[in-house]
Amino acid sequence: MQPIYTYALVLLSLIATLGIEGFRYVRVWSSLERRYLPAYLGSQIAGVVRENGWYTLLQVVTRKGSRLALDGDVVPAITEREEHNFALSKEAVKQGALRLESQRGYYNNAEMHAYLGNLIYHVFG
Repeated sequence: MQPIYTYALVLLSLIATLGIEGFRYVRVWSSLERRYLPAYLGSQIAGVVRENGWYTLLQVVTRKGSRLALDGDVVPAITEREEHNFALSKEAVKQGALRLESQRGYYNNAEMHAYLGNLIYHVFG
């Protein structure tokens, strides 16, 4: 006899998990967390196959250089073509931010995954 109840419970658990995570993605996660999700997941998956990969990251540009945009640096914005985008927060401008730029770079996959995990998703370990 097939363990039908076991299969049903596994399927139900999978559906419940996807539903909960989908809700969190839409309602709880910040716009920046949603933007970086492909890079975060991609860096982990690609790390199995190759050491380095190309990533496009949102950077805050200041007079001293640029750095990864964090939640406090950006606010959601809608462009004239009604596309979802980001603008600098008032606090970021006050601290010297000049503009936002999408910059493409070649990074170590494991380091990228850890970097985004720590700074964007607050995953430690």
